[in-house]
Amino acid sequence: MKDTSEKTIKGFVGYWPALLLVGFAGGFMPFSPILAYRWTGEFALGIFIAIAATVTLGSRQRPNLSLASRQELIFIFLPLLLLVFWSFASLTWSTSWRGAAHHSLLWACYFLFFFLIRSSTSVENPSHCVLKVLGSVLLIISLACLVEYVLSPFPRTKVFNERFYPSAEIMATLLPLFIALSFRSERKWARLAILVGGLSWALIVCTTSRTMLIAGLVGIGSFVGSVWLIPRRFESRRMLLTTLVIFLAVALLLQVPYRSGEYSSTLTRLAEVDDSSALSTRSRLLMWGLAMEGFRSSPYAGIGADNYFAEYKMLRELLSSRDPNNPVLEVNEDLFPERAHNEYLQILAELGIVGGLLFGWLLAGIAYLFWLAFKKKASLLTIGALSGVAAFLVASGASSYSFRLPANGMCFFFLLSVASSELFGSNEERPGPASKLVRVIGVVVAVTMIAFSLVRANSIRHMTNALNAKDESIRKAEIENAISIDPSEPMFRFYYGQWLERSGDHDSAIAQMRIAIDNGLADSPSFFRLAAAQLNAGRPGDAAETYAEALRVYPRSVFLRTAFSSFLKKRGDNARATAEYDSALSINEKQARSWQLAHDEGLETLVKTARVDNRYVSTFELKPESAPLVLSNFQDRAAEVLP
Repeated sequence: MKDTSEKTIKGFVGYWPALLLVGFAGGFMPFSPILAYRWTGEFALGIFIAIAATVTLGSRQRPNLSLASRQELIFIFLPLLLLVFWSFASLTWSTSWRGAAHHSLLWACYFLFFFLIRSSTSVENPSHCVLKVLGSVLLIISLACLVEYVLSPFPRTKVFNERFYPSAEIMATLLPLFIALSFRSERKWARLAILVGGLSWALIVCTTSRTMLIAGLVGIGSFVGSVWLIPRRFESRRMLLTTLVIFLAVALLLQVPYRSGEYSSTLTRLAEVDDSSALSTRSRLLMWGLAMEGFRSSPYAGIGADNYFAEYKMLRELLSSRDPNNPVLEVNEDLFPERAHNEYLQILAELGIVGGLLFGWLLAGIAYLFWLAFKKKASLLTIGALSGVAAFLVASGASSYSFRLPANGMCFFFLLSVASSELFGSNEERPGPASKLVRVIGVVVAVTMIAFSLVRANSIRHMTNALNAKDESIRKAEIENAISIDPSEPMFRFYYGQWLERSGDHDSAIAQMRIAIDNGLADSPSFFRLAAAQLNAGRPGDAAETYAEALRVYPRSVFLRTAFSSFLKKRGDNARATAEYDSALSINEKQARSWQLAHDEGLETLVKTARVDNRYVSTFELKPESAPLVLSNFQDRAAEVLP
């Protein structure tokens, strides 16, 4: 009975890689235009932990920490637990309690996931079932990527990127583990491991992600270097060389353009020969700068877990006031950096020095694992796991996903459990008095995460219904239902504000747009829409204040400065209008001249002028890209109300 219970528990836990397919499948689902997390990954993780914790509570063979050494408790479990507590504490000072609650529940689930995986992993058989399931999952995802990449006429699209970029981090993280498996297994399984590794590497190259390419190379380099540096017997160097040659061939093959027209590859992106790559680099510099502003504004406690986006307006205004002439302030006017693209800076910004020290404590434990791997002459599997951990941590320095997506975080903690089972494991059997309590708390946390995700899913359902509704009364009822469920979601508020504005309820529209901007939806077109609504409501003084506020947040926005100039000109304040236009000219002469003409005389006039005068740009070249449509809607609306 005891053995049966143990096999049941380990068998269930061994199928955790199936959770990766849930997050991947979410990329194919139609979602409303929402921000931050959706819900599918968190929901699946909550279900997994709830079932695993419940099963172990009713089993005689309960996983406990008897295999964990005192060192593992100190270096891994304790900093993880304290980081979760500190994240929950930040609910008391966060602007967005929902963001702090989401971050806290997710990290609590990571702790419980690591506990379950670690306590059901042994040194003799780290995870034979897990590795088979994991390999199958990676094959499915990588093959789906390659099929779409080869068959799609335009694979390098926003949809393709959003679908496979998160998986690229998973592949870079797990790649060294499968390289290790190719040497550790029988010939049949070794070939399969190489196939999984090769296809995973191909996915990384297909996405043309520079961050994941570098992370993957770090993981491979860490594995190769460890194999040579750790004083242990290794007789498969020829096979390792063959594997590396295969990886190099895959990378080079995918650099060859096989379509006509514009082609972007990993090499061209590394060289930044295309505008999008250079823009991506500048965008990261901007987002890192915003994170540092968050840290400066609250260095000890932080601005609150997962509150980077909620405080976006404040952070951008602080950065702009510090250095208003910084060129990076010109990018991302119409984009929302939901995350800082750097896990370390985001933790510092959101959880302050305290959170940074706790996370640093965990990193110190991981560094200690590397030392133990050298000291204890670790197995190839453990070397592969640690190399994957290194790849993940490198990717976290420029990734938007990292621990923020459940699937990616689970891969990290799985590899950490594999390494810990050999290097931190202890044969000393000690009672685990806290184990039952951890499992009880696990059920509570998992159920809370499930409920949290279902509430999120329900609010998104109402939002989707509102977008698809043809009857205006149904549309209004659905969006109001979404807001009542999740009042802090800025997209719900702004969409409702736009609907109210079109319906002629200007004052209510202004209130909804203001809430949206103050909760993070603070791009330059949103400020313009708010000012336009205030003008339509007959409140020019409020519109002037909105423009002034917008220019504190976006001091280098040619679009906003010329819009404000046009507004001032119509109000008869020609001196200030000229000053604003001159400021726009100093930033970008062509853009300023074109935008001013568009604001003053209409986009159609700009189209006609740009055809015959190269001092102007066409509407397709105006920046930010979404602003011409916003201006067009405003001008059409203004034309409708003219007598």
